[in-house]
Amino acid sequence: MTKGELRAMEYRAKAQEALASVESAGLERVREQRRRSAAIWSEMADAEDARALRLRSPPPGRTK
Repeated sequence: MTKGELRAMEYRAKAQEALASVESAGLERVREQRRRSAAIWSEMADAEDARALRLRSPPPGRTK
């Protein structure tokens, strides 16, 4: 497993933690912050996945 794949897994875990904590927040503002935090962690995980895919794929017109 590459560093990027490990980071993506870590970011997804953080997103799940943020989502799990939404309901325990007493204030709507805090719940919204936690939802946004989860969305950002998910976006970061997706970016790591895309980066890892690009690194594994040969450039256009080339084969391995």
